[in-house]
Amino acid sequence: MVINRATIRIDERLEREVPSAHLVLQIHDQLVTECRKEDVEKVVELMKEEMEKPLEVHPGKLSSFPVDVEVGDSLGELKEYD
Repeated sequence: MVINRATIRIDERLEREVPSAHLVLQIHDQLVTECRKEDVEKVVELMKEEMEKPLEVHPGKLSSFPVDVEVGDSLGELKEYD
């Protein structure tokens, strides 16, 4: 449920803020996005912001989850993004 909410928010923001970027794939709790190299920093910032945003998982209880980001030209070439 948490990943579903975040995915919807990310997709909406990408459409508005970085229209050249697209969500390509979801693998369990991972999202794969395609974007131009010059948009990587903006896309990473947007995705981390939405994924780490506290959500009400139970009435009155907020939870947030840490996010790790990897970037590469393909899934097989991903490297940790600082």
